[in-house]
Amino acid sequence: MCYSARIKRIGSRFGGDKPDHDSGTAVEFNIGLSLVDYSYVPAVARSRVGDRVRVCVHDLPEDCPANDLRGIGYRTRNLRTGESWIMSDSQHGCRGA
Repeated sequence: MCYSARIKRIGSRFGGDKPDHDSGTAVEFNIGLSLVDYSYVPAVARSRVGDRVRVCVHDLPEDCPANDLRGIGYRTRNLRTGESWIMSDSQHGCRGA
């Protein structure tokens, strides 16, 4: 399943203005989806607010409780830069902290 979207916000996973090596990476799209990673994701850092992207489900967590949907992995392709990255919709997968 894939979605067309635009980047709404780029920052760190703690809400900072830019991704960095200490605070990781976060990106939010205009479709209500936010992705996060503990590490610095250079392809996200090179993206810009307003860039058009294609976001596709990459992997689903397994053996999760019925109401715990955390940890869906998404592959995102920035249509301006041509770069792609894989990030999750949660800092923790299902059954995680």
